[in-house]
Amino acid sequence: MGIALEKYGWDGFFSGALSPEDKNLVPGRISSQHRSLYRVFTASGEIVAAVAGRMLNGSQTIADLPAVGDWVLLRMRESARARITKVLPRRSRLSRRSAGERTEEQIICANVDTVFIVTALDHDFSVRRIERYLSVTIDGGAAPVVILSKSDLAHEDVSEERRALTSAVALAAPVHVISTQSKQGLEALQQYLQPGKTVAFVGSSGVGKSTLINSFFGEDVQETAAVRETDGTGRHTTTYRRLILLSSGALLLDTPGMREVQLWADEDTVDASFSDIVEAA
Repeated sequence: MGIALEKYGWDGFFSGALSPEDKNLVPGRISSQHRSLYRVFTASGEIVAAVAGRMLNGSQTIADLPAVGDWVLLRMRESARARITKVLPRRSRLSRRSAGERTEEQIICANVDTVFIVTALDHDFSVRRIERYLSVTIDGGAAPVVILSKSDLAHEDVSEERRALTSAVALAAPVHVISTQSKQGLEALQQYLQPGKTVAFVGSSGVGKSTLINSFFGEDVQETAAVRETDGTGRHTTTYRRLILLSSGALLLDTPGMREVQLWADEDTVDASFSDIVEAA
């Protein structure tokens, strides 16, 4: 028995991008990437696929290749691994500048509805980093939600001061103060976990993204590690992007910790994201 693609976020936006030439191809959504291989959610279950040679050779930049969260079209082969032949248009994307000498857009993830920007209320806290994540999210077409985690580790006065600083730069984006240890604020996040909708998590290592995902899932689906007490630095527990389906029907997309975000958006985009602040300056 097949699985409805709507369960993974398929809707009219993506079906409307299909052409008559695509009728013999199978749609699927990238759930994770491991070097040159991809795991893909399809109507018949999760499969492993590789990018077709023609598509690989015809790609102009790395942004043309599939990313986690992308809807793609596959050519199924009985005696060999499925081949990804096309990436459907992206409704939204998170991207940054790729490492190296060439300036290219690197897609962090695609087709997300909401982005949880997670920052801990300890040594990790940085208003500037929150601003940069907000710019990346707004420019990419997703809705940002700022989450200030580990409130149990910060003094009440410090938590309130940092919440106020965050609200000042978040503009219309909601700001939530939470603790996965005491369960403070977790109930308020349920409103974003809707069936067929995708929530991506971004933030530095050790801010509690994986622990928060585990709390939503109800068990340890993401590895976690303790933060060093000396400087509050977290260890990298998420090493690759992964799309996870909750029993509620919501989809969660974890990303490896990124302490610095090299914006793909230009300065005009950043100014547009924070027009009130620019005008005041």
